[in-house]
Amino acid sequence: MAVAVIAVAVPALLVPALGLAFFGDGAVRARMSSLRQTGAACLVYTIDYDDRLPYPSSRTSPNDACSTGATWKQKVLPYLVSKASLLEATDPSAIDCPADAPLRRLGRFGANVYWADRTPTALVELHRFQIPSATFLLGRNTDGRWSVAPAVGFCPGAVRVNGPGVVRFDRQKGGLWVYADGHADWLSVQETYDRDCARWKLAKPSSYFE
Repeated sequence: MAVAVIAVAVPALLVPALGLAFFGDGAVRARMSSLRQTGAACLVYTIDYDDRLPYPSSRTSPNDACSTGATWKQKVLPYLVSKASLLEATDPSAIDCPADAPLRRLGRFGANVYWADRTPTALVELHRFQIPSATFLLGRNTDGRWSVAPAVGFCPGAVRVNGPGVVRFDRQKGGLWVYADGHADWLSVQETYDRDCARWKLAKPSSYFE
């Protein structure tokens, strides 16, 4: 498992812009690069932690997004080439943290709520993703929270669909995602939710295989 993760994650860290030529908008390419680097850091993290992804948020202080170990964002910092991977310079709604916090600002990246909110006490292992190449790991959200969730009504049964961290779609009517195998993509709104929200779910619905 570790060898497979390295094979995916290390190239993503070293050459994050590879394959971004398909995206003509410079801002989209920059966000794609940042998201790929952040996803790669999560995958490298699993090598040191027996295939387990980090706790998405603190179990003791769930409303604290800034302190050391508060969310998955602080936990993957040692695996990032640059803290800037978690930020967007033009993001006015990113969460501001105190000056002495590990991260000064939290950008609009969140962990897929389908794995991030499974239980507050159980870590999710990477092998639980039935088809990693077709399952969201991280995505952009509207407010910089630690999770990213479907818009209300699109994915029945999703956790916190009415809460913070709802998926952000750009003016191009699409959003950016990094998958559990390390690759990143831009998807339209329809693609984000098609086949019974299959890309969100660790275990695929029957509609995925039809």
